[in-house]
Amino acid sequence: MGERGADVAGLLRACLTGGPSPRVTASLVALHAAAPYAVWCEAFAPPEAREPASRYQVLLAERGKAHETRIVGIRHPGLASLPFLTEEAGFRLALEQMAAGAPALAGLPLLYLPEGLAGRPDLLERTEGTPSRFGPYAYRVVEIKSARHLGPADLIQAAFYNDLLGKIQGVELPTVTLINRDGQAFEHAMEELRPRLKEALEGTRAILAGQVVPEPIHGGCPWPWRAFADGQAAARQDLSLLPGVGKATRETLRAAGLRTLGDIAAAGVTALAGLPRVTAGKARALRAAAEALLTGRPVRINPGSLPLPPAPVEIFVDLEGAEAADAAGDPIPLDYLIGTLTRQRGEGLYRPFLATSPAEEGRMAAEFVAFCETWPDAPLYHWHSYERSHLKTLFERYGIAAGRAAALLDRLTDLHRLATRAVAFPVPGTGLKPVANALGFSWRLPGVDALESIVLFLEYTSDPTRHAAALTRILTYNEDDCRATAFVKDWLAALA
Repeated sequence: MGERGADVAGLLRACLTGGPSPRVTASLVALHAAAPYAVWCEAFAPPEAREPASRYQVLLAERGKAHETRIVGIRHPGLASLPFLTEEAGFRLALEQMAAGAPALAGLPLLYLPEGLAGRPDLLERTEGTPSRFGPYAYRVVEIKSARHLGPADLIQAAFYNDLLGKIQGVELPTVTLINRDGQAFEHAMEELRPRLKEALEGTRAILAGQVVPEPIHGGCPWPWRAFADGQAAARQDLSLLPGVGKATRETLRAAGLRTLGDIAAAGVTALAGLPRVTAGKARALRAAAEALLTGRPVRINPGSLPLPPAPVEIFVDLEGAEAADAAGDPIPLDYLIGTLTRQRGEGLYRPFLATSPAEEGRMAAEFVAFCETWPDAPLYHWHSYERSHLKTLFERYGIAAGRAAALLDRLTDLHRLATRAVAFPVPGTGLKPVANALGFSWRLPGVDALESIVLFLEYTSDPTRHAAALTRILTYNEDDCRATAFVKDWLAALA
């Protein structure tokens, strides 16, 4: 090997000299920023508790990889990922490429084992004018994300890569670049990110060393540890099981010595209402929710009637959304299905309005409006805010006359808003599926949910003839959503 090769060999040996174990990876540090308990799960949870990837998770991974490949191709046409068998072999390739002054490197691992650090940045780009161990240039980190809005975990992961790269090349550049799903590039200063990176690094190391065991929070862990973490939180009767209790309220309650559902159920409303961020109304809701979760039965929060007057015709509405590709291949949001259940004299008739592409959204919206105008006095029931906000957007986007749109939107009644103010349900969260299930409703396709329906929709639109069964499953699921909404409405009306 020549002089440059000897430099690479020496640097390789220096970077692979053993240090702390286990290794701290970029993914773990980013995970710590979002869910510390998930870091503990990665190291110590039973392997069988790891959830297998759903079809939607596979779809997200495929989309992320395709987006990354597309961005790399735009920035560096012809740049190919180099094959390697082991992380160490891949790291040697990275060092050789940087020593040779390659304009960019994609997907090669970086290792700095004296400090137990490892990661695989999406893209490294050569920048001139900053000398490094490789020559009169250095490399900078470019992270490519498939999300439109970048979060703290994304920033910390990019900062980790920059810190790791700096230890290898002997100089750390002052900024990192992140690119979102829309192809927009954002620069972030390491000076601002360093305190959060330091906290995440120290926290991750403490967890991996067994010095810290984070508390499981319901809804606080992403896939593949969500179900395990939720189960652990339930076993501890953690306050995060209570609807509407986020981090700040949970800490307020814990500071007052209230750490479990039993503590909340036993507390007086007056005592709870005396705490910061807890009004009298919230205090009643907290006590009722704790009692409901402990007893397994719905509990009234506020007595009195509910505004659910009987009507000869009622329409229950449920929307399904996904993403389609525009002419350039970029993902764009699509409301592809407006499901309705029209009930007269106890009989419910399901009718779907379908758009298989963005070009059909306007026609779908217009048909839905005309259908609802057939019964101008019928109330329109839905669950939560999605239907109202998305219908409003559809009406505005496709030119539904303001008077017609306003008249229809005025007929919408959000059952979630009414129900959760009146009743605490014996389930964590207030989604339609857990609430309706708790009251006795069953979906016909237990394996289909909102995320699976997205996968089914993409299958169907890729080949409607071959995947006709996918559309049938979507419509069955959506019809059950409409019927579940009607079921909960009837339960509330009987309660009132």
